[in-house]
Amino acid sequence: MASPREVTITMLRRSAPLLALGVAVALVIFAVRQIPPWHAPWGELSLEHPIGMATHMKLRQLMDHEASCIAALSTATSLETRPAAPDAGTDRCPLTNAVAFEQSTVSYGGEFAASCSLASALYIWEREVLQPAALQHLNTNVERIDQIGSFACRNIYNRDVGRISEHASANALDIAGFRLANGERISVLEDWGTATDKGRFLAAVVDRSCPIFSGVLTPAYNRAHRDHLHLDMGAYRICARGRSVDSVE
Repeated sequence: MASPREVTITMLRRSAPLLALGVAVALVIFAVRQIPPWHAPWGELSLEHPIGMATHMKLRQLMDHEASCIAALSTATSLETRPAAPDAGTDRCPLTNAVAFEQSTVSYGGEFAASCSLASALYIWEREVLQPAALQHLNTNVERIDQIGSFACRNIYNRDVGRISEHASANALDIAGFRLANGERISVLEDWGTATDKGRFLAAVVDRSCPIFSGVLTPAYNRAHRDHLHLDMGAYRICARGRSVDSVE
């Protein structure tokens, strides 16, 4: 007959795997709880959070979830939007889960239609990318963005056939330049690729925009983008920092 000591040792040996599993589960739960919400793929998106590993994924998810869109927009302290009017789109290009982008931390020269994903991404981009790059390279702030359009019911390149543009769902914005607080203007056409503070600012904006947006197209992409930056929240990821390719949005 086994002694009490031997019985205890046997029980400890048999329970050791369960104890180890319990400790491992506890450690995993603790580690998960330490992940900042902007890196965690679960949980709601806050537009006031910094850019994280989960930011782009959560922004993309807003495309098909109107309730999540409303919740995300409500977290922004300096963004004013309203639901897009029922007739804002066209029969071929209806605007669903879209907003009228009225006012934000930077002027866009007037309101424009934007998908929920694009509106949310732009708000984060202004704070986390645009203004830090302006302060770093130009020692001033951006006061106005010279945008040249978001919604356009068309195929890419305005072709008669082919893939429909992200602009057809107001899921893209084209930007020709920026107006600074010191009165200067930055032109994508004139300043892109130059060895100047303005050129370095544009390069920094593009580099830092890629973790937020799906598509970041520049004059380096092709001649169709020689005079503007194209930012979109489409299904395909591309960041045209300095390479040149033939296909174009």
